Amino acid sequence: MVLQKRRRREGTDTEPASVKALRLEVEELKIAKLEAGDPPALVKALSDEVERLKLRDPKLEAGCKTPQGEEKEVKLPTEVWVNVAKKLDPNEVCSFALVSKQLREAQVLAGRKLVTRPVWNGGLSLTNFTEDWCAYWSRKVIEDHTDPELIKRVLYVAAGQGYLQVFEKYWSQGPQEKLSKLWDIETCRFAAYGGHLEVLKWLRAKGCPWGISTSSWAAHGGHLEVLQWMRAQHPPCPWGSNLCYFAALKGHLEVLRWARSQGCPWDGRAPRAAARDGQLEVLVWLINEGCPYSKRKCRRAAEEGGERAREVWERAREFLEWLEE
Repeated sequence: MVLQKRRRREGTDTEPASVKALRLEVEELKIAKLEAGDPPALVKALSDEVERLKLRDPKLEAGCKTPQGEEKEVKLPTEVWVNVAKKLDPNEVCSFALVSKQLREAQVLAGRKLVTRPVWNGGLSLTNFTEDWCAYWSRKVIEDHTDPELIKRVLYVAAGQGYLQVFEKYWSQGPQEKLSKLWDIETCRFAAYGGHLEVLKWLRAKGCPWGISTSSWAAHGGHLEVLQWMRAQHPPCPWGSNLCYFAALKGHLEVLRWARSQGCPWDGRAPRAAARDGQLEVLVWLINEGCPYSKRKCRRAAEEGGERAREVWERAREFLEWLEE
């Protein structure tokens, strides 16, 4: 870089403007990719494609000069972006397509499905969203103009991933009546499900609501410490029989024991959930502790749960026969 500046001052810089512009764009893309937290492999793939293009087109490397005034901004050819699009993770195709029309065309040419709107896949995995991604969208938010539903979903991700700094840096300021519209009961639920106690504390201090589903999803994730804190508040976070159902489904026996010791309600769904997921220890404990159950429904649940669940039910049935003697 220093040598290039010296050459420009001395008038000895013979590198054509097209090459310089291309080189500059590549460097900017590298920086943008790294700041966005993209894998270095993707950056390297982009650089390799540019170098291959330069070797293929001798005009760029040899220094073919264009007439004065005819120089235009150099953009990477679509075929370069096609090769980049082929290497994208499935969770990156939407962001890639939203950049420009050229990148959407490249995505189609690469044989990738064109996705321009994020769609919930029915799961709760948020592992593909980085803290930088949440920070980027938080910076772009304009409370008066940005769709509140978009903002809420960014906050769901930040809560579910435990990105406390995103909340502290970008959501601590502003009129409370506006900020309070940007989150709802689901925000606390995602924080509880992820076991992010500090995020949950911050949200509650800012007035973010919670409810029965919050405690249920803390149990679903097996986060006993989070659940204990929630119940120690004044007033405590409400709970219901769904808590025991989710804890049984996921085999979180310690959560079940503590919840029942504190008077959390349960019903016949808990044994069925344990039977369906093959949680033998939980199933035996529930029945031994007097949880209502139906043999017929538990057997049906085990059959729906697959081979492992059926094996567990057969072992549990022996316990039940012994219990009834």
